Amino acid sequence: MRKIRFILIMLTVCALSGGCVHKVLTDAGDEPGSDGPGPVGPGAGGKALVLFDWSEAGGNPSPDRVTLLCYPLSAPGTPGLAYLPMEGGELEITPGRYDMVSFTAEPPADLTPEGLLLTTESVDILSPLGLTSSSAGDEPVVAAPQRVWYGRNRGFTAGDDPDRTDTCPIPMRDAFIVLHVLYPHVLHSERIEAASVALSGMGAGFMPAAGEVSALRATIPFAATAAEGRVSAETPAFGHCPDGEPCRHELSLFLKLAGGELKRVRSDVSAQMQAQRGQKDVYITIDELISPEMGVDFSIDTDGGIAPMQPGDNQDVS
Repeated sequence: MRKIRFILIMLTVCALSGGCVHKVLTDAGDEPGSDGPGPVGPGAGGKALVLFDWSEAGGNPSPDRVTLLCYPLSAPGTPGLAYLPMEGGELEITPGRYDMVSFTAEPPADLTPEGLLLTTESVDILSPLGLTSSSAGDEPVVAAPQRVWYGRNRGFTAGDDPDRTDTCPIPMRDAFIVLHVLYPHVLHSERIEAASVALSGMGAGFMPAAGEVSALRATIPFAATAAEGRVSAETPAFGHCPDGEPCRHELSLFLKLAGGELKRVRSDVSAQMQAQRGQKDVYITIDELISPEMGVDFSIDTDGGIAPMQPGDNQDVS
């Protein structure tokens, strides 16, 4: 999966001297160059100084670069694309009004505002146990994203005075939440060789132009740690209950025991998730006593999916 990192804070307006990095927009889909063609580029007649504001961004962002898309509003057409350093930079841009959208990830293939969707790749579920996405039922299984940030400036106007540079501030925000999972009461944790969890009902992507998590739901797997009577796990995610309606969230705990047994414990955590909708940090705690021996036995079939070994596979044994 792609790693997508980034931060920025503009300490000065880096004025129009040598402090700013000068970038040129190109046609969407092309790498920016020194003389990119398209709706914006050298000699376009206007200038914009893009300033990213990271004061409200969480998670210690430190991006290598930020992707910027400029959607023309005066005469709709192909958006301009630029890669800027974390502090922003100066652009040559055709005079007019624009929706400016930025994010700390590589741009997807579809750059229309409706199709601008940041996603991760489909992955095998719970790699420590060798399980594949066929284990997750109806939902697709996608990799948990790394931290992504995005920003927007709607209706930015670039003037036609070649001697003037218009400032375009873009506040950056989190496009992710952080899940914190805890099983605080686990018997015989010393028998656990590997552990991981999977959570259903999560957003499969994020739409930076809209500032919303996508409506498609997915299951995301992530690694867990078992020690001293506890199992814990933490991961970023794009969000949950993306359509604004309560949805079901099932948390699965997968364990590999010292004797080679594979166990699964499933818990309905919908109420905990829905109670924390809109929170940047979501805490899921399973307070029941968990004994690895009580988990549902399973094996891995030839396709890498779960093959139940005993009745009651759908039973919540947490």
